[in-house]
Amino acid sequence: MQTKDQEDIKDDARNLIIQSARNIFGRFGYRKTTLEDIAKEAKKGKSSLYYYFDSKEELYMEVVKIEAKELSEGIMKVLKQIVDPRESLYRYIYERTVRIGQFETLHEAVKDSSITDMEFITPLRDRYLEDEISIIERFLKQGVSYGIFDIPNPTLVANTLVIAIKGYDQPIIQRKFGLESFNEKLHSLISLLLKGITSDIERKRNYHLPLVENAVD
Repeated sequence: MQTKDQEDIKDDARNLIIQSARNIFGRFGYRKTTLEDIAKEAKKGKSSLYYYFDSKEELYMEVVKIEAKELSEGIMKVLKQIVDPRESLYRYIYERTVRIGQFETLHEAVKDSSITDMEFITPLRDRYLEDEISIIERFLKQGVSYGIFDIPNPTLVANTLVIAIKGYDQPIIQRKFGLESFNEKLHSLISLLLKGITSDIERKRNYHLPLVENAVD
């Protein structure tokens, strides 16, 4: 039976390997990364990695899960203070699009592209997209219940919105425009989308979305 000190040492070593893998996967991507690269980054022998992970695929999956959790927690920390479903939808789209640039491995795993040697990630990718659709659908249904949105099929609209906002991922990842310019473009996009699903009664009230500050925790 392991002592607490031994368990702590084991956890520290495992966490060091995961952090090293994040650094290397984030820098080179899955295909160009080898276990030798990760072992060198962690200053450990390659054989020591197999004590914690059976394969590069398993280690990659662990990194993706951790990054997805960190991304979700960061977004939900912002959203928990928001009541209006319009602002919730707006802030979710904004926060997830800006923040995903901080998680290169997660972005590689979930982006829409056919990577033949990454078929192992498909179940996790599908679950991530389903979670995104579910979150947006919840905001849409909330807006319908408040009489703010007029949507006959929130599930279909949620799927469409996920496809639309994913188009903004690559430009922000590649830093093709600054955050201030991105903020303005995204604000215009979401305002246009919301206008199309807003009920006639609510539209007459001339509600204006609050522009998000250019800050991410």
